[in-house]
Amino acid sequence: FTTTPWASAANLWFSDFGDSLVIGDETGIWLLTYDEGTWALTDWEFEPGLGASTAQPYWVFNKNTTILPTAYTGDITITASAGVFVAAHVGMRIRYLRREIQVTEFVSATTIRGTVMEELPPTFELGVAAINDYRVGDVVQGVDTGFEGVIEAIIDEKLIVTTLNYYTDGPDVSESLVSSSATTGSGSSVTSKTTRATPYSTTVWDEPMIGPARGYPRSGAVATGRLILSDMPQIPNGVAVSGTSSFKDFLVGIEDDQAIAREVGDPSERLHHVIEAGDLLLLSSNGLYNVPIRDNTPLTPVNFNPVLFDKRGCSPIKPVSLGHSAVFVEKNGENLAVAYMDGNI
Repeated sequence: FTTTPWASAANLWFSDFGDSLVIGDETGIWLLTYDEGTWALTDWEFEPGLGASTAQPYWVFNKNTTILPTAYTGDITITASAGVFVAAHVGMRIRYLRREIQVTEFVSATTIRGTVMEELPPTFELGVAAINDYRVGDVVQGVDTGFEGVIEAIIDEKLIVTTLNYYTDGPDVSESLVSSSATTGSGSSVTSKTTRATPYSTTVWDEPMIGPARGYPRSGAVATGRLILSDMPQIPNGVAVSGTSSFKDFLVGIEDDQAIAREVGDPSERLHHVIEAGDLLLLSSNGLYNVPIRDNTPLTPVNFNPVLFDKRGCSPIKPVSLGHSAVFVEKNGENLAVAYMDGNI
């Protein structure tokens, strides 16, 4: 290659998957592939998901901000209750109630335009037998249908509920609707149901964990066939682990083969490095964590529970793996330390 997309190799990280090499730094991620004598260097793309979705990790960066789409399908305008959008969101996707919208235009910090990739979940106006049993923010569930939604508002003695699961029809009339404030047997059954013509605003939305708007991981590693990304600029203690089907599949879930997106330790920490050294070692600015994967222990969303085993922090200088140990520079930038497997930890 006569040119490369990175300005300097000083801060690059590499993760080897045989005929594919994942390369990254704080400005992007790239994929170097080898096929029948030919090398190709391309921009990173996450695996396609179901339907028109993308198997990328999403994150809630603005927990108290609502967004309001103008329609359930087609080309729409999205308005936020606070200035959370930037021009770099164009070309990326955000999710409204777990459904994706491709951002096509940046209008202002509070307004963007986009194309709905998956029809957005409907909003229902529900009459209930005991309105006082419910509170705004409750997650409610239909006892019979399994419908699940969030109470966004209570207007004119009716619940305004956006849908999380069981999208099409909503709860049945006469069905009991339970929540953290209302329980089965309280008399809080659905008495009427109307589908709103347009979506309602909600705080249940997220955006890509990785990309031009929120930055790229400054560290990458491989363990049990999974790609592990860490040291995110806006999620310093965040880590994303690919699924087992593909190192480009970051569809987060609870099944053994699905991807993982978590925070490790305290939000003030910076998770500098993840390294496979017998077990999975997570080296942060405030301490060292361990995830057991020895003896063919599978790495799954359920057993990904990093345990703090040492309170000394590490520096951004890349560690070195030596079999079942890792050599790293401590947080002060002066001391050299070794983390090695001994007994249970």
